[in-house]
Amino acid sequence: MNSRYEILAKEKGYFVDKQGNAYSPRGNKVGTRGKDPYLYFGLRVSKTKVIKVYIHRLQAYQKFGDLIFNDNIEVRHLNGNSFDNSFKNLAIGTPSENAMDKPESKRKKISLAASNKLKVYSDELVLEIQKMREAGMTYTELRKKYNIKSKSSLNYILKRKVSRNGADG
Repeated sequence: MNSRYEILAKEKGYFVDKQGNAYSPRGNKVGTRGKDPYLYFGLRVSKTKVIKVYIHRLQAYQKFGDLIFNDNIEVRHLNGNSFDNSFKNLAIGTPSENAMDKPESKRKKISLAASNKLKVYSDELVLEIQKMREAGMTYTELRKKYNIKSKSSLNYILKRKVSRNGADG
């Protein structure tokens, strides 16, 4: 996400204190949570448009400035708690560093869930998809034919090692 909503929020007078509490220009505490695990507040930018400003990103902007907008940089919650937006708990880093901030048990759970999604393709189906690719079918055609949602999933399937014993005859 490279929205730069944090700049607009700061210009309008919103700020986050060292403990991670967000305040409006009038000094009222703001912040709520939605479906995702981050606190945010709504910032009206026109009569009909309200944008979501994430509190951790505004705190990080106050701490690191424009560095948070660099490519391949994410705001990290060092203790793994996405609701702790305190000054000392936030850092910036790569997606890999950010992932490592999560507890090992949570990382394993995420990894297992991802691998289980990819196991829905039987060895026979994987071999069929690989053969169709070798025959010249494009990624787009394969994804459409086999209802594969993303290029990365298709890439995993195409690179997957499957024993061809018995499958090729």
